[in-house]
Amino acid sequence: SFTALFKQLENEKITVQINGKTEKLTIEQAILKRVMIDSVAGKSSSARLYLDTKQTILAMPDTAGMSASERNKQDQAILESFLKLLGPDLPNKKEGK
Repeated sequence: SFTALFKQLENEKITVQINGKTEKLTIEQAILKRVMIDSVAGKSSSARLYLDTKQTILAMPDTAGMSASERNKQDQAILESFLKLLGPDLPNKKEGK
């Protein structure tokens, strides 16, 4: 399925150059790092995305003592919030609507 392929690819490791250093990151980690770096560089859309995502994360309860299922639900809520910030139609596109 497309969802399984998406999850597989986002967890694939890639090599990236950051500040002259070579790092091996998952694609998901690389994207998040890019958003944060762009925020620091003054790109307002990235800064807004970073701050809105941070606010969503801080509003979530601490995961200590949570079951794996509860943590997965929390992670899914954060991801959905992040996708909505990227574009209002992106969650629908992700679902194939």
